[in-house]
Amino acid sequence: MRNKVAARLKPFLEMNPEELGQEIAKLSPQDLGELRDLFNTFVKELDEKVLNRSKEVTNERILVMMGEQLASVKTVQKQFNLAFNKRHLNKVHR
Repeated sequence: MRNKVAARLKPFLEMNPEELGQEIAKLSPQDLGELRDLFNTFVKELDEKVLNRSKEVTNERILVMMGEQLASVKTVQKQFNLAFNKRHLNKVHR
């Protein structure tokens, strides 16, 4: 992932779930959508990376570490998707 994108996503990956929810709630609709798209792209890249590495590497420890990283990113991605969908539904039903 590019450094600029990583720098934008990293703070969210380091937050606990409660802080994450509060920070997501503060985001503008545009920022929420942009960050959600970045997380979705990041998860796809990590999925591909884990898949490719699992074919190349027999070191189970590396695969476990990559899987754990992917799981934590997917948790944050899920929070962004939930917030985005909730805001979108509220906007549609107004």
